Amino acid sequence: MWFQLGTLTRNEFAPIEINTLHEAGATASFFNTTFYAFNSYGFRMMLDNSMFLPLKLPIFVLSHLGINDIVALRSVVSFYGLLSIVIIFSIMRRLFTKRIANIGAILVVTSSWFLQSSRIISPVVMYLFSMTLILLIVALLRVKKRQKLTATLITICLATVAYTPGLIILSLMLCFWQRKDAYRIIKNIPKWFFVALILLFFVLVSPLFYSIINGNLGVVSYLGVPSIIEPIEWLKRLVFIPVYIFIRGPLEPTFNVARLPLLDVFSSVLLLLGVYSYTAKIKEQKNTRIILTVLIFSSGFIALNGPLLLPLLLPVIYLFIATGVALLLQQWFTVFPKNPLVRSLGVVLLCLALATISFYQCKRYFIVWPNAPATKTVFRI
Repeated sequence: MWFQLGTLTRNEFAPIEINTLHEAGATASFFNTTFYAFNSYGFRMMLDNSMFLPLKLPIFVLSHLGINDIVALRSVVSFYGLLSIVIIFSIMRRLFTKRIANIGAILVVTSSWFLQSSRIISPVVMYLFSMTLILLIVALLRVKKRQKLTATLITICLATVAYTPGLIILSLMLCFWQRKDAYRIIKNIPKWFFVALILLFFVLVSPLFYSIINGNLGVVSYLGVPSIIEPIEWLKRLVFIPVYIFIRGPLEPTFNVARLPLLDVFSSVLLLLGVYSYTAKIKEQKNTRIILTVLIFSSGFIALNGPLLLPLLLPVIYLFIATGVALLLQQWFTVFPKNPLVRSLGVVLLCLALATISFYQCKRYFIVWPNAPATKTVFRI
């Protein structure tokens, strides 16, 4: 996560990074790497619009302490990327074997899509992180042990997600789908503890209420709804989501290489295999309503706000890719149930194919992307 974090772009910031740093209460001359905090004014400016506060606050603290190094500032983003990987791995560990969970986590962490979302200072990483938190909340609601700890973690996750525009709606929708589990947790914890958790939630989101009440953060903006109604443009974006993923990526030099699709060919095949495996046993699946809600909401949100928010789909897509890997191994072991040599050969071949994916994705990010003309233009390299 920290390899060549600053030197990859020759210690230069992109315009979106400059904007994010300014909104976090730091300022800079145009394309300069020297940042400083405005003390009380910078803090007040950050509170006026407290969206993405979990990202802005650490940046403000670093700037206030005079830590202006590009690696230190980008480390805040990388930290949230690392947490996302840990959460995705923990969810995969609950759904698959340890081998499949390890493979899935490696595919995510070496994905250029993930790396470009989690190594640039921008709110994009908070959409990715918040989506993993939402999936974690879904998993935590099904835990039947240590109810106090579970309820506390859910409260903290909900408060964190609340700072990402629009996603608190998805969180509440999924909690509604799992209202029986939520009620079970509430029933099994003391009333005083439940009241304390409510107070904790409101304390954690109090800066958000401050921004909304003072009128600096509009409710419509907070919900992620554009101020300009463009139904035709929204429809185009919705149709182009699968195009961006499989055929021709978005023209965003800061987050993509030219117009390459977000997934390579083999990852796309694994994704389709995973979707097939899931739908083939859809009657036996317990998460169908959850997955459909996440996919429909995320797609609609991307259509409203643009392709920069495509990382919303990344966690679910890689869960399906891990399902595709599990299907391949399962089918191979079914055909050769008793021959250890052939079984091992199948595992080796699959690992080689997956290693090829990781090698291609890392080369695409660490070699091709920083040397692309569009990237050099954006970063003034």
